[in-house]
Amino acid sequence: MASLKKVIALILLYLQLMAINFSFLPLGVRSILGLMGLIITIERSEFRKFLSTRTLTGSFLFLCLWAIISFASTIANQTNDYYFISFLISQINTLFASIFLIYLFHFKFKYSSAQILDLVITVISLFVLSGILLFIFPDIKDLLMSITVRSSAYEEEFMKDVQFRLIGFGPKFFGAGVFSGLGLILITYKLLTQKISKFVNLYYILLYIIIFLGGVFASRTTIIGFFISIGMYVLKSKLFNLKNISFLIISVIVIFSLINYLIDNSDRLGLSALTKFGFEFIYNYQITGSVSTGSTNQLIEMIKIPKSFYTYILGNGLFTDTKTGYFYKQIDIGYLRMIYYSGIFSLLAMIVFFTKLIYSKILCNSLGYFFCNSIFIFFIIVYFKGVTGINSFIFLILGTLFLENYKTKHNATL
Repeated sequence: MASLKKVIALILLYLQLMAINFSFLPLGVRSILGLMGLIITIERSEFRKFLSTRTLTGSFLFLCLWAIISFASTIANQTNDYYFISFLISQINTLFASIFLIYLFHFKFKYSSAQILDLVITVISLFVLSGILLFIFPDIKDLLMSITVRSSAYEEEFMKDVQFRLIGFGPKFFGAGVFSGLGLILITYKLLTQKISKFVNLYYILLYIIIFLGGVFASRTTIIGFFISIGMYVLKSKLFNLKNISFLIISVIVIFSLINYLIDNSDRLGLSALTKFGFEFIYNYQITGSVSTGSTNQLIEMIKIPKSFYTYILGNGLFTDTKTGYFYKQIDIGYLRMIYYSGIFSLLAMIVFFTKLIYSKILCNSLGYFFCNSIFIFFIIVYFKGVTGINSFIFLILGTLFLENYKTKHNATL
């Protein structure tokens, strides 16, 4: 029975976190879960109290402010780019979908926040493994891609001819790197803060290596999570302890030995295209002495600072190019893209929205500022690469911690 519960939990959590949309369903899976979460919220007072917390009311106030500014920008610029509506709806939908999973996991399955954190790590691992599986069996990939809905015209076009990176069952490209990087951070946090057996410790180290290598082959954004996780270990552990120094050195040696093996044997293993993409910075360093990649060079080319004062105030009212459906002005840098869409005040409102969620009292008190700082730094750096968010995870863990604190405070079983 426990195994069946875990399978159900993993499937639902996978579909929610990865925002899977099946072409044969009238609504996306997250939308269906969101409707169920809305019904539960209406029926149960504790979830209504969760929605009324200062964290959620305050953060969504800034999200609404962002939407109002964005709306003003579209009106002032006479454009029809209503991205702010779809984003606002998606955040509300994600919140209620998370509430449904929180209800199921907390009340029906009796999972703690620590167990849910384990489930999230497992889901991210399964996502990365799906990319490896679909690379080995392309027919399965074609089948799965045929029954899911693409998230954008850009993704639709790019998917037609992609041979040099892993494509998992879930977010593609940049989104895959965001989740892989998050997985590395969560594993590191667990290893540093929770007492676990040596066997379990070894298990999570193995997952870390799988997520790192598989994640890099899907999106080099994963490397951001890798460096943050290394920084977490250096800051949190007693680095001058011989055991910790040995562990860090051995881990780095193992990872880079695997990278070196894959590069040296890429042709024989049929992984030439993958390794040249994932470890392009190493190839470039060996050839030119520079660690730059095509992505970093392209990112530098995207730095196009607005010249008009008006753009800084209200933006140009366009999030995507109306002719191509791709990035407006060919800019994918999150900060600049937001400024061009609806101005710098809109960007600040969006940053405050995410910041209030990450640095909520519940998260800081329960998981510590170490956790919140790590997630915030990851978000801030990743936003240089593109517009993103990890609220499907934040809402889930936030709601679970709220219920645990609520139950303790009221000394009752909810």
